[in-house]
Amino acid sequence: MVGLGLATDVLLAVLLVAVIVYAVILNRKLAVLRDAKEEFEALLASFGDTTQQAQTNLDSLREEAQTVKRDFDQELEQMKTSLTEVHSLADDLEYLVKRGEKVADRLVGKEPGSTAAAGNAPDADAATPAQGQGAAQEQFLRALQGMR
Repeated sequence: MVGLGLATDVLLAVLLVAVIVYAVILNRKLAVLRDAKEEFEALLASFGDTTQQAQTNLDSLREEAQTVKRDFDQELEQMKTSLTEVHSLADDLEYLVKRGEKVADRLVGKEPGSTAAAGNAPDADAATPAQGQGAAQEQFLRALQGMR
């Protein structure tokens, strides 16, 4: 019986040593886990700050985009207005050019209804303009014909 009690004590001592060794190993792993937990908490705090900063930047970007869009829309409207005015001025200019061409044609005698086109050409003395106006009119008529 003494042998059985001694064997039990030895078995308990071996099991107790195994438990102590396992407890030491477990304690080391828990220490590593605690250190990792602190690093993880610091990382989460940094992530939260970064997320907040990103949200702030997105809000600023949205506001800036709205401002740029509003400015762009205003300039687009101004350009449309200017383009309408330009088209109106181009139409007016086209009308004036056509009228100028008709007047030039009448001065030259090419338009129906003028005296030169009807065969009633005036004589050379009557067709000669006054001395000061003649050269200017001829130069003006040449310039008009050159524009066509």
